[in-house]
Amino acid sequence: MQTGIPVEEQRWRLLLPHGVAAGLVAGIALGLAQFLIAAARDEEALTPLRLIASLLLGQSALDPNESTALVIGVGVVLHLLLAAAFGALFVALLALTFQLSARRWLLIGYGFLFGFILWEVNFLAILPLVYPGLISRIELSGQIWEGIVAYALVYGPVLALYISVARPGVLTDWRS
Repeated sequence: MQTGIPVEEQRWRLLLPHGVAAGLVAGIALGLAQFLIAAARDEEALTPLRLIASLLLGQSALDPNESTALVIGVGVVLHLLLAAAFGALFVALLALTFQLSARRWLLIGYGFLFGFILWEVNFLAILPLVYPGLISRIELSGQIWEGIVAYALVYGPVLALYISVARPGVLTDWRS
């Protein structure tokens, strides 16, 4: 016996493409925010791309004399791949907890929390293990703005806003 009205479905082949698209949109917004923050802090605007490219290219990506085209290409591709993967993870977490049909303000709150936790895990747990040499190149004051603020106030909320508009997996409005 079924009680209630089903409002969500977990059809992964339909949900995950929305997560990837949301991640790409949010990743572009995050990249633009990081460029603006770097410029406002009188840093080279390409510093965020150099940092992410250094994950694959090593210390040479941080050298201003290194091929800018190579660093930008690797940095953009890696940034967008990670943004898409994290977008898919966000949608999967929402689907597994039956929160795809949550109200917009709640989804944006989830996005804020997801962005903050994403920064915490990536920069405070994974980065020191995977690439300890990069830690000395990252300023804490810069990470407050280019990290915490950018991830929690730009990436996460944009990710959630996309999901709240697209509403993947939502069958009906549970509030009606």
